[in-house]
Amino acid sequence: MPWALLGSLYMTQALSLGFFFVALAAILRSGGASLAQLGLISALGLMWALKVLWAPLVDRWAWGRLGHERGWVIAMQGAMLLTLLALMRFDPLADFAVVYALSLLLSVLAATQDVATDALACRLLPAGQRGLGNAVQVGGGLAGHMLGGGVVLMLYPLVGWAGALALVSAGVALSLIQALAWHEPGHARAPAPPFSWRLWIAPGGGRWWALLALSGVGLGVTWALVTPLLVDAGWSLERIGLVMNGVGPLVGVGAAAGTGLLIRAWGRGPVLGLMAAGQGVVLLGLLAATTPAFAEPAFLVVLPLLFVLYGIQMTVLYTVMMDHAGSDAPGAAMTSQYALHYLFTTLWGWGGLQVADHAGFPMAVGAALALAGLFAALLPVLLARPPSPLIPETLE
Repeated sequence: MPWALLGSLYMTQALSLGFFFVALAAILRSGGASLAQLGLISALGLMWALKVLWAPLVDRWAWGRLGHERGWVIAMQGAMLLTLLALMRFDPLADFAVVYALSLLLSVLAATQDVATDALACRLLPAGQRGLGNAVQVGGGLAGHMLGGGVVLMLYPLVGWAGALALVSAGVALSLIQALAWHEPGHARAPAPPFSWRLWIAPGGGRWWALLALSGVGLGVTWALVTPLLVDAGWSLERIGLVMNGVGPLVGVGAAAGTGLLIRAWGRGPVLGLMAAGQGVVLLGLLAATTPAFAEPAFLVVLPLLFVLYGIQMTVLYTVMMDHAGSDAPGAAMTSQYALHYLFTTLWGWGGLQVADHAGFPMAVGAALALAGLFAALLPVLLARPPSPLIPETLE
């Protein structure tokens, strides 16, 4: 398995998106952009849910001598690099419409590359290495987010718009060079079948989809509430940025690496149980943080635990998603599972904000804690393996 290439691809995807989701939003706001414009930047993330619509194309269409997944990776990396270079010509404020259109294109390209990279990992990683492989994925993504949303933003006053884009472009170019130097293993591969709904309707499939939906409660609500709680507690924006885009991702990288080793030692099921318990611990800490007298010490505990939970949760969920994906159309299968989890995680966060707005932060966190407890109680039932080849024995 080309570990360096795999980590580099996941890192550069997050590097580009981290820059546009975090750094570009900060750059625009500092220049007087409206909240409506910032909302459009946030909407770029929808491409990562909508990619399920074109994921079957990635499974079915190869690129001749370039290979199948390798061809998609090279094409998307090359197009991303050209898009970044084109963006250098425009001012993010004066030419917002053009910059946004190119940013939207970049998000589509990165999302498509992610489908191909996931499919490549599904095909090349044996079951025993998927925990470590997905630790590389999650760790690379966190590192890229930290670089794009943190380091590049810190350097922006020194290097300016073109310089910041040049730094992001350099990261993408490095991955492109690695992809060009790597040769996809030759293998007899039948054309991928049309996207199959078997994964959704197979015996036990409903339990798996319920697990993907419910497992997003803890992270979804905590991510949505933690920043406004920090602001209300008097944290400066600089301090929030340092923790959420600097120190936190480093903690998450370590947690992802440790989770990969735990999956190999314990198996999938026990680590999923650890994830469920971690959600309860983080939400209990967040509940304490809603009390002004305990807010500061609670945040000092909750924030690192939040990134530990992220590293654990995403590593083990991606691993089991990969187990379910099979080999016929792995890109579409991985993407459909991720899209459902991403959708419900976003909805849980939105719901948490709505409850907090109408009934206060303690009520919102308390409701999330109750749902997380329900998820933990149901986990043994959700993991019960039915007589279906689509539900892997690796969960045991």
